[in-house]
Amino acid sequence: MTKNISIIILSCFASLLAANLCLIPIRVLINGLKALDYPKSIILSNDDRNAYVACFNSNSLLWFNRDTINGSLTYRGSLVNGVNYVDGLWNASSATISPDDKYVYVTSHGADAVSLFKRDSLNGTLTYQSIVKGVNIGSNALSGAQSSCISPDGKNLYVASLYENSLTTFSRSISTGELTYRNALRDGLNGIDGLDHAIFTTNSLDGEYVYAAASFSQTRGGDNSFSYFRTSSPFGELRYGAAFHDGIDSVHGTYNARSIAVTNNDKYIYVAGVNNRNIACFSRDLTNSTFKFETAYIDSTLIGSVVLSLSPGNQYLFAAGYSSINYYAVDTSNGHINYIGSYNHKSLIEPTSIAFSKDGRHLYATTDGDSVLAFMLQTECQSSTEMLSDFQFTPSLTVHPNPLTSVLKLSYYLPKQSNVSITIVDIKGKLVDRFYLGNQNKGNHTITKGIPKFKSGVYFISTIFDHHKVTSKVICIK
Repeated sequence: MTKNISIIILSCFASLLAANLCLIPIRVLINGLKALDYPKSIILSNDDRNAYVACFNSNSLLWFNRDTINGSLTYRGSLVNGVNYVDGLWNASSATISPDDKYVYVTSHGADAVSLFKRDSLNGTLTYQSIVKGVNIGSNALSGAQSSCISPDGKNLYVASLYENSLTTFSRSISTGELTYRNALRDGLNGIDGLDHAIFTTNSLDGEYVYAAASFSQTRGGDNSFSYFRTSSPFGELRYGAAFHDGIDSVHGTYNARSIAVTNNDKYIYVAGVNNRNIACFSRDLTNSTFKFETAYIDSTLIGSVVLSLSPGNQYLFAAGYSSINYYAVDTSNGHINYIGSYNHKSLIEPTSIAFSKDGRHLYATTDGDSVLAFMLQTECQSSTEMLSDFQFTPSLTVHPNPLTSVLKLSYYLPKQSNVSITIVDIKGKLVDRFYLGNQNKGNHTITKGIPKFKSGVYFISTIFDHHKVTSKVICIK
């Protein structure tokens, strides 16, 4: 029986204030696609123009065009395992994209493999290129391939495999995207720990570490852990660091671990799992390269398999669980998170992945729901009914060029007729400029303004639509 699957879009009003935050649904976009059966992973291209979804049951990889103004997705095409010689999509379990946006990699849980697809930079279309199967690299190190990540410099790809209890290193060609097997670390061999039932992997942002989450099953067991591995040159092979196990040495919150999120200063790592109602926080000392368990935040509303994502500016941590998306304010100076609120809906059944757009204004999630929903992140909360009547599309703000040099161009969308004003502050919060645009009609608007008061540095530009604020971070170079 085919499931109805949803992609849920959250449009984020970026604000410097996190108080009174709430998610508001704004419209239904799509009602299922034949090739969209049990999506396991959604990723966005680094240019924010496309979204890619890997699907487990339909053995497929789909791509969508993304409207960079309102965040909506338009289905454009798909590849299916076994059709037109495409391979490596049987039980597709995760997708990742190269830093230069040229290649997409998909792990195949069913084929014990990782496959390579070339991306057309003009329209986002994917073309199948090649496959690496576990049985062809000396041993089946890719048995139950579940998750992958690419190093920030683009030179390596790492794959966590559920059944082989392994973390495999490949070097990759920047020009062709092709992979070369380097080595595989396996749980229980040579003192390595924390990979029994390895289910998720990601990088530190400086590329020095690779992290793994290991879950648990009644039939196969598992480590219930978070582990870290140091990268080494010249080919990016990994050296085992240590593993933190739930219930050992006062560590808790990693039981049936499923997801990891890393702050962009690399100092804090969050881990969440299944039905443990905790988000564990670990710290990394950047000076002496040590890791420490800090605490686990208890949230009784976190039910089911929980997936995590940090907003690009790290103001907020989102945790998607059974029938809800919870959100927290993040203090990046000490890693503390504070619960703000949650959105609950019947379509949010077992979320499998969530991902932010690079501009930080939209969040996308895959889940076993019955429709495609859209939300916005609002700092002045009204009732859902009231907001649904007010906003049928997402207010937005795009600043270009970024970095700025001499001229500032603002493009924004108004979901309804609104009074509009613009404020600009520097990184210390000091007001640099403010101007009022008056009452403007619903639709797209663009203004151009010189920036004689700007000096080199970081600025925050906010467009205020009546009582709603959208903020973008820009850099000025003079």
